[in-house]
Amino acid sequence: MKKYFTLVLTVILTAVLLAGCSSNYDDAEYLKDLSAGKIVTLGQYKGIEVFISDILVTDEEVDGALAQLLITYPMLLEVDGPGEAGDEVIIDFIGTVDGEAFSGGTAYDNPYTLGSYQFIPDLCEGMIGMSVGDVWDIPVTFPEEYQNADLAGVLANFQVTMNKIERPSFIPEITDEYVVWFTEGTYADVASFSAYMRENMEYEAEMNYENEIGTQIATAVLDNAEFKALPSAMVNRINEALINQLSYYAMMYGIDIETYMMLAGISGGDVPAEQIIAEQAEQTAKHYLAYQAIADIEGLTITDEDVNLGIAELAAAAGMTVEEYSVGMDVESYREYLMIEKVFDFLLANAVLINI
Repeated sequence: MKKYFTLVLTVILTAVLLAGCSSNYDDAEYLKDLSAGKIVTLGQYKGIEVFISDILVTDEEVDGALAQLLITYPMLLEVDGPGEAGDEVIIDFIGTVDGEAFSGGTAYDNPYTLGSYQFIPDLCEGMIGMSVGDVWDIPVTFPEEYQNADLAGVLANFQVTMNKIERPSFIPEITDEYVVWFTEGTYADVASFSAYMRENMEYEAEMNYENEIGTQIATAVLDNAEFKALPSAMVNRINEALINQLSYYAMMYGIDIETYMMLAGISGGDVPAEQIIAEQAEQTAKHYLAYQAIADIEGLTITDEDVNLGIAELAAAAGMTVEEYSVGMDVESYREYLMIEKVFDFLLANAVLINI
């Protein structure tokens, strides 16, 4: 549910469908085309109790984060060799078959982690023990199932030159030397880097705090409300926007949407991604409708001036003109986004925060 609130607040900006007007609510894509109060019957939405812990980043947590850095990113120290598994090396290699270099078998200043088996096994194992300056001929046999059919099962030779070896150095506590190395000189000592780490951890804690409050409020509003049949066109629009959003993030990481959703904590188990997204779209549609019903009751409105001002601010932040930024923009989706924010601020102002 925590991931749900974040999706609700971002999905509207990714919608790309064109607005359509209809008196048939089932065909209504946007809130402007319907009367939310005829679809949702609200329950309690003022005085919602939110149980939340104070934001607190302790010295122990900062120290723990610094200690984890030493394990995850050990400082690399140059050594002459011989190279061991886990060393980070820079190599040149020339692969030949019957004395002739083959396509894709030559590289210079190539970074590699010894023992990582990023290359074929014979080559990976053959480089263990090399020292800086060594030039070794390593005979190999390409695996029978090798992806390049022309090389599958073929005997070959790799001439490997060891240019540099760096070995992970695990130290018991963070030092100024480590800070300079890890930050590439941005920070010069432990004190300044610790302050930076604390600032980032506090920012993340603040984001988690606000997201938890939003999640609890959104959950309570929906749990206290009753809904008639949802407008199918609106649900479809939101479903499409969610797919576009998740597909974009998955593409950025070079993975498919199912893998991204699992890694992001949005899905898990055997439930298909399409089903999860469809359920999320229905929940989001309910969220829109409930918040619009609250806005109607409380007289909370989003004017054209609000929309234009918001677009101008977004354009300025993107370094674009309003005209450039507005090309292809779904203005009605953005109006809904502003409405969600405005109603949430109202609900938060009227919520009861209980420290636990």
